[in-house]
Amino acid sequence: MTEEFTKRKLKIKNLRKVWHREVDKIFDKADDVINSLQDISKDSLSRHQSQIKAKITEMEQTVKEQKQILKSNKVSEIDSFVSKLRDYKEIPKGLEEEILVPPLITNTNKNGELQMEIETFRATLSHGSLLSSLSDAPLTLPEDSSSKSKVVATISSYHNSLWRMTCVDSDEVWISGVNELIRLVDLQGTVKDTVVITDDDCPNDIAVSRQRELMYSGGTSRTVNVVRQGKVKTLITTPQGWRPGGLCCGRSGDILLNLGNGKRNKIFRYEGRKVTQTIDKDEDGKNIFQQGGYDLFITENNNEDICVSDLNADTVVVLDMTGRIRFQYDGTPARKTESFLPRCIGADFLGQIIVADCNNDCLHILNQDGIFLRCVDNIGISIPIGLGVDSEGRLWVGSSETGEIKVIQSLK
Repeated sequence: MTEEFTKRKLKIKNLRKVWHREVDKIFDKADDVINSLQDISKDSLSRHQSQIKAKITEMEQTVKEQKQILKSNKVSEIDSFVSKLRDYKEIPKGLEEEILVPPLITNTNKNGELQMEIETFRATLSHGSLLSSLSDAPLTLPEDSSSKSKVVATISSYHNSLWRMTCVDSDEVWISGVNELIRLVDLQGTVKDTVVITDDDCPNDIAVSRQRELMYSGGTSRTVNVVRQGKVKTLITTPQGWRPGGLCCGRSGDILLNLGNGKRNKIFRYEGRKVTQTIDKDEDGKNIFQQGGYDLFITENNNEDICVSDLNADTVVVLDMTGRIRFQYDGTPARKTESFLPRCIGADFLGQIIVADCNNDCLHILNQDGIFLRCVDNIGISIPIGLGVDSEGRLWVGSSETGEIKVIQSLK
């Protein structure tokens, strides 16, 4: 008991740091906004001050000229004199429109939402969550568990045999195949960047770090690498006899990595180069993952559950952050004609788990507690293997057979 509570306390301590960093980002952004507005107002004041100084200099010159006229005996100078007093009565106008000190609107109701708004920047911290409110709602499914989904784009991956995908922001995706090239493609199908793998025949898996850097695992080199400023750098070298497979960058910046030796599979959590967690046994000391030579596919859900597609068992295994099994899914509720053959796995912003089923050319959608919601089988993808969810909530699905990618607007 003491050991388990110590684990919880450590996790809470780490979460405190993560949450503090997120709050710091909000207030750093607010500082940037108000500093920018201050700079704009300061520039306006400086211009206004320069105008007034120029006016004062002009006035002093006018007074000097008028004193000379007073002393003059020339009638023509006196006769042609025109007063400029009216010109100098008004201070240069327009400053009120240029100087903006924006109001800071806040709401610190501790029983509700914490809000802050300044100019066009708004931030909200909520005590509740969408996920928790959804989980409390009763689950109702239509009689037909298939769901229509809108395909908003169809693009080429430039790979005859597509293998892996990982999204970058809203409209770009890194794609790899069974060769040494990893390509960055946008929503229009334009190749924006290409990385050539020199230490492996092809990457086993690819992912994007919190800093939006491309990462890939290589089986031949036994390494996890990052592409940083156009150069490939090694982050992790796995132990002799263990090759890296499935790869995922967690919400906290940790790396979740599948290692296999041809018979057994484990999941390691790395903080930098340091292993902080190993997952392979359940509470009874039994192997969590089926023995076999296939790699595991990994993703992390919003609640930090570790979602694993075990190809050797044709089963999805979902573990909590400590490595304990929460539930398993074998495809039975979907009632498909062919056997369940899970490959890539992903999670969307609602915490829904998305599993590519190669045998039935469809996607299985589960909620975060493992309840089957629906199948998506109307998108025209054969042998779906690549999955990615972008920042707009759209799902990118790739075909291993054709290399074609479909971008789906909604899985609701």
